[in-house]
Amino acid sequence: MMEELQYHPIAELLPALQGTELRKLASDIKANGLLEPIVLYEGMILDGRNRYQCCLTESVEPRFVLYEGQDPGGFVISMNILRRHLTTQEQTKLTKDLIKLAPLKSDRAIAKPASSA
Repeated sequence: MMEELQYHPIAELLPALQGTELRKLASDIKANGLLEPIVLYEGMILDGRNRYQCCLTESVEPRFVLYEGQDPGGFVISMNILRRHLTTQEQTKLTKDLIKLAPLKSDRAIAKPASSA
């Protein structure tokens, strides 16, 4: 059995799927396999933690790719803001949390990916 991977702190900023949404994703992965690979950064899951959990639950072999960009926070926003039904309040909280994680980056640089959603 594979050792379970940790989630990157940036991935933890997004709320995890629960209940019906998670069960639907798990059912889809069981029926169709993992269509979108899980993205790793610094040895942890940056994007795809829900898919990863569903793979473990449904005994589907997860596939991984390494994040190679320069803006992991912007990547996570870009990958998730439009795919998820985040409220304006959740989007604002995500942006504020990213600012705390990257204090040397300008607020505008962090907020730009979220504002284009």
